[in-house]
Amino acid sequence: MFKKSAPASRVWAAIFLPFALLMVMISALANPPFQVLDEAAHFLRAVQVSQGGLRGVKQEGQSGGYVPANLLPLLHGWDDLRYHPERKASLANIEKADTIKWGGNSALIGFPNTVTYGPFCYFPQTFAVLLGRFAHFSIIRTYYFAKIVNGLFFALVATLSIAIARRGDMFLLLICALPMTFDLAASLSQDGPLIALNAWLAALLTRHERNRPWSWAAWGMMGLGFGAAGMAKPPELALSLIAYCVAGPCEWGRALICPVIAAILTLVWLIVGVMPIKLQFLPESGVSDHGQLLYLWHHPLALPILIVRSIATYGTGYYAQFIGVLGWLDTPLPAWFYGAAFVIFVAALLMSLGRDRHQASSVAAFWWKLGIAASILSATAGVFLSLYVIWTPVGAPLIHGVHGRYFLPIACFVILLFPDRSHFTEATGSVTMRRATTYLLTMWLFVTVAVFGHTLIMRFWAV
Repeated sequence: MFKKSAPASRVWAAIFLPFALLMVMISALANPPFQVLDEAAHFLRAVQVSQGGLRGVKQEGQSGGYVPANLLPLLHGWDDLRYHPERKASLANIEKADTIKWGGNSALIGFPNTVTYGPFCYFPQTFAVLLGRFAHFSIIRTYYFAKIVNGLFFALVATLSIAIARRGDMFLLLICALPMTFDLAASLSQDGPLIALNAWLAALLTRHERNRPWSWAAWGMMGLGFGAAGMAKPPELALSLIAYCVAGPCEWGRALICPVIAAILTLVWLIVGVMPIKLQFLPESGVSDHGQLLYLWHHPLALPILIVRSIATYGTGYYAQFIGVLGWLDTPLPAWFYGAAFVIFVAALLMSLGRDRHQASSVAAFWWKLGIAASILSATAGVFLSLYVIWTPVGAPLIHGVHGRYFLPIACFVILLFPDRSHFTEATGSVTMRRATTYLLTMWLFVTVAVFGHTLIMRFWAV
């Protein structure tokens, strides 16, 4: 009457991998050069790291680094496509760019919006740049090669994360399968590796069992992972506190090493890699980091009010950008896709509910899940805080510069709030329902591929 079904996470990982590889190739090849938000600056940061420049330089009023001067013509060769959907890319321009080789003199080029990011989430791109230069690729071929390598790295790590997750595996797949995720993953952005890293950390934490405490070394490795994420995006440091929520009382001492290591790495990077080279953004518009912090000091309740007000004003935009607004946020998907994605996420939530095999309905389970939710909300609030300080004029009524894509890495940890049903035996009807869900999920992935590819082709190539 009852039987033990095969782990759905492995089935979904097997489905996700070919889908991910296809999405990577579509994104890498259908997007013209530097048409993902801030991609040129991310390319410069990857080149800098490949030359051993883990930290940037600040000279002559610029914050960036010394990179080959012949990069400059490429970086701005496709600027005319931004915010002009009537303009199309040209293969002739790409072929012309293929004549520009690596080498020549270096020049100080500013890229202040990416030079402060930690180097770890640039390692896939850096590896590809080094290989491209070693193989004597042209700069534009190295660029395309790096996009594909970055995308493949994301696809493999995301697939492994889905395969090992014991909670919310379907939800994690949907996060990793979003058009916005792949637009970032198959570019030079650090966001792809960052999402993959967070998916991996979240999946590992779903495997923790309180009756099987982890070692000091295991929690230390988790701390290194959260530290790398914090160096890329400091607000994500709050997520390292989830380790303390997951751990049992007998290992709280060991688990504490995780947020401690993460905090040390993040703070050291802020002191060594950020503060000496950071420029003040938009001072002509009234933006002042120091002034904004003083304002918050004197108005301590302003931030939560501003967050609520900003979500009420821009919430629809945040959601659309979370699902996918491609290019320089100038290429939306079809309107119906956003509604369909909402329905799919709600369905995944409902399908994942049920009795937890470890924590049936205990008070302890409630409190540790409340702690996880608080850590996720703290990281989310940290995103708003950082953009309020560095990108918003002092005393402004709304927070500027927040994009929905910033919440993709944080969303991976929502799976820890789902029940663990990985080892349950299920009735035949439940197995049938699981199979039907798998078929529907596969159909959704096919729809995503079609919509994603069609949107990019119509935006950049169809005349």
